[in-house]
Amino acid sequence: MITLIGIDPGKITGIALFKEAKIHQLISTDFWGAIDLINEHNTATIIIELPQNKHVWHTGATNKAAMHRTGLNVGMALREAELLIKYLANKKRDYIIEQPLGKKDKNEFMAITGWQSVTNQHCRDAAIMAWRYRYQQNKS
Repeated sequence: MITLIGIDPGKITGIALFKEAKIHQLISTDFWGAIDLINEHNTATIIIELPQNKHVWHTGATNKAAMHRTGLNVGMALREAELLIKYLANKKRDYIIEQPLGKKDKNEFMAITGWQSVTNQHCRDAAIMAWRYRYQQNKS
């Protein structure tokens, strides 16, 4: 049984499913796929990312169009997180809101988690965010 789910919301939503305190599966999906997984694993505790810093002026943006695009992407990810949290609250699910913890490359991720299969940044973010909760018992 899946006991913990880490969710990194966005245009591509990263999801980490934990079973017996280990990463069981990493999934990239969309908003509706995340809703389906939440419903499928209705006793799991959810760890969901909700950034509180809305500042989007990244040094990687080289012009106004790039800054605009980055701002839109960050705003859309924030709104998806807010909607997922409202959904969890309405369904009276156990969830914990977390801040982004920073990026891990695939080698660092493997060293921390022991996960050997293919990953992407969205899934790694979801898994790392939920990692410290993997031994926590859910309330259900």
